[in-house]
Amino acid sequence: MADRGRIWRILTLLVLVLPSAGCGAFQLRLFPPSLGAATLEDGRVERRYDLNRDGRPDFAERHAADGQVHGIRFGGPDGGVMLDWPSGGEVCDLVIIVDSIPYDVVDRAWKSGRLRLFGPPSRTIAPFPAVTDPAINDILGCGRSLGVEARHYANGAPSAGLRNYTSWRNSPWAGRVKYRLWAPAHGLSYLDPGTWLLHELGSIQAAFHAGRERGDRSPFVGYVVGGSSIGARYSQEGHEHALDLLDRMCRAVIHRSGGQVRITLMSDHGHAYESPVRVRLDQGLRAAGFHPVSRIRGERDVFVPEWGMISCAAIYTPSPLEAAAAAARLEGVELAIARDPDDRSARHVFSGELSARVDCLGDGWFRYVPLRGDPLRIEPQLAELRAAGLARADGALADAALFDALSRHEFPDALMRTCRADDLFAHPPDVYVSLAPGHFSGESTFRAVVGLSATHGSMRYESSCGFVMTTAGALPPVLRNADVGEALRRVGVRLPDCGAER
Repeated sequence: MADRGRIWRILTLLVLVLPSAGCGAFQLRLFPPSLGAATLEDGRVERRYDLNRDGRPDFAERHAADGQVHGIRFGGPDGGVMLDWPSGGEVCDLVIIVDSIPYDVVDRAWKSGRLRLFGPPSRTIAPFPAVTDPAINDILGCGRSLGVEARHYANGAPSAGLRNYTSWRNSPWAGRVKYRLWAPAHGLSYLDPGTWLLHELGSIQAAFHAGRERGDRSPFVGYVVGGSSIGARYSQEGHEHALDLLDRMCRAVIHRSGGQVRITLMSDHGHAYESPVRVRLDQGLRAAGFHPVSRIRGERDVFVPEWGMISCAAIYTPSPLEAAAAAARLEGVELAIARDPDDRSARHVFSGELSARVDCLGDGWFRYVPLRGDPLRIEPQLAELRAAGLARADGALADAALFDALSRHEFPDALMRTCRADDLFAHPPDVYVSLAPGHFSGESTFRAVVGLSATHGSMRYESSCGFVMTTAGALPPVLRNADVGEALRRVGVRLPDCGAER
């Protein structure tokens, strides 16, 4: 309750002291709509733009047969300078991480002809839980967060969630980006997401150009929380609007940079478009005979942090298997995952009355042992791998085969994500909970004010799958977040070292 009171005091202060917080919106420069497309003598299509508003084109993009841009022209159709695209020579890298935009929305936008300065989007699979801090840490190689969220259990007591959040203590990746919205203003971005999204994009655009004009050629990474807030408020329509802004903003950056820029867009994870209802895990566990507490002392004690409005949850308890089994029976819970107290390489997965064990064998091998049914619903895919002779004598399967078989599953890459979860946090919970569609856990204060039309965090495809695309060219079609950085480096994109000064 103390954290909740401080949240509202900070929001009140921000409303009073930041009446012009949208000033970044007035810095944002967007490309105008196209004048239309012209077909050239060789059959190629040239899409033209009028930047000085004199009714005549002064910038154009030339599209290949597949619709991708392969050349840009500065000047009118009878002259000017034509550059191959992507441009060669020394370029500056601009990397924009937009919170929560799911792959499927970007894929549809690209296929409809938008964002064609970029190669086709690749689908990324976030770690589980699919929340911002571990997801971006994985992309940028920045180690572990303290907990699943800013509020967690550490050193025998709950952490100070608000202090952790506003100081970025749970976000090692934050030290690697050159722009991020002041954390106490994040709440306001959910109250007026359209204005604050313009502010963030305008601030990134202005800061990138200012650094470039100072001679700074180091990679510029910007993080946009507005992707989450506009999706949470306006669902898919909000994300489509955000993509339109990004498309027009990136054209403006390319024009002002004379084509000497390489732009990469990505999201940290996906978003499930639904208007969810709150799950009160503490009450459900109390009814099951556990004791929700703020300090754990007894075997039946549980601490359930509540912070954001997400489709996952964490439970700290000395009785992980019993608590996970009880949580899995609650309405709104789809999966509960606990480590085996007697075998640190084993995880137990529960769903309703179903249960299974996942053996994390090391060296890229995993074994799935159904105990009562198939809670992850992956036995059909695993049976095909066994029939193809890909299983060892002990039933274990290799990561490469599992990734191919499970990357498009309703719980994508479930075995690897189940086994990796503890490695993402300095203070991992004893039980991870993935909620069913249409449910969320966490702080409800903002729900009454903001509304909630989308959420994320669960093991499910919609929540887990983000995107990455770059003007440097095509990337592998599916990537774990942890593999995104290396894939970008292979096509020439430069990323800063983790912990480098901003």
